[in-house]
Amino acid sequence: MDLIATLKRPEGKTLEFKRDLSSPLGIVCTVVAFANTAGGVLLIGVEDKTGFVRGVADVLAAEERLADILADTVAPQVMPDIEVLPWRDRHVLAAEVFPSPRRPHGVRAEGRNGVYVRVDSTNRRADPALVDEIRRFANRQGATRSRWRSCSLKQSTSEQLPSVLHPSASSGEPTWTLWAW
Repeated sequence: MDLIATLKRPEGKTLEFKRDLSSPLGIVCTVVAFANTAGGVLLIGVEDKTGFVRGVADVLAAEERLADILADTVAPQVMPDIEVLPWRDRHVLAAEVFPSPRRPHGVRAEGRNGVYVRVDSTNRRADPALVDEIRRFANRQGATRSRWRSCSLKQSTSEQLPSVLHPSASSGEPTWTLWAW
């Protein structure tokens, strides 16, 4: 991750700064909201609003604590990419959260009321109708992905193959992968 480029962006729908891990609920709500919407990056060790890099004192302990907080409080579990980024004589902790196919995610202790979405630079609690819509959207996305399948065909030249066939890497004879709907 390019920390310099990320720090030049303002906080918004896919970027959140947190000074430290002292408010775990705010961090959890942000990760849940990112997973339920468009994904995003959470930078820990950066001041809200100003973007001043304070750094994280014991970055490895903070990395482990962040992973523990998320594992213990988010349901279903979210697995962000957590990375330690150097910044001058400090370190920043970055958690990249991808849009989840398992949404809706929520804060475990809040039950069905703990589902959050990202609206600009804020986390908003989703009402029951929005939770149902998130679930329907995730189910449609999962159904679309599961309809694709792959099979290999042996052919001597690519000119003999229709345009929906794509070369596949394999050892031995060349194979082609047919993506069928």
